[in-house]
Amino acid sequence: MKNEIIRSEGYAPDFDIDVKRGEVGEELTASILSEIDTVEVKTDYRASETGNVYIEVYSYRARDKSDLKLSGISSSKAKWWSFVGPQGNGLVIIRTEDLRELVRENYIRYKVLQPIATEKTAASIGVALPMKLIMERIGLESQGN
Repeated sequence: MKNEIIRSEGYAPDFDIDVKRGEVGEELTASILSEIDTVEVKTDYRASETGNVYIEVYSYRARDKSDLKLSGISSSKAKWWSFVGPQGNGLVIIRTEDLRELVRENYIRYKVLQPIATEKTAASIGVALPMKLIMERIGLESQGN
């Protein structure tokens, strides 16, 4: 049987083109690393089970929510948000503004309450945002699949 080269339509494996494509990732990574002090880091231990990450929008302590305030994504000053795998071997990072847009677009659909307030933590209202939507926003997953 003869060895055949199978080529994808519209893709030319030319080094000069691939270098330019790679520079996009290199420039983004350098930008993130230079702003490392402005990354909000989250580790969601249930994300692999649910397929979602919890993003806090409001917090409160009073049962009647009379002390409701903006928190989490709503008040973050970070330029980037990072979701780290609980084993510490990888992460997904997204611009905070892009994540805010995703939260706004999906707030009604994925809104959840974390109604337990204790001495150590406030209750919260947030979004159980599917990781798939984050991956689509950053271009690592097809919107059709």
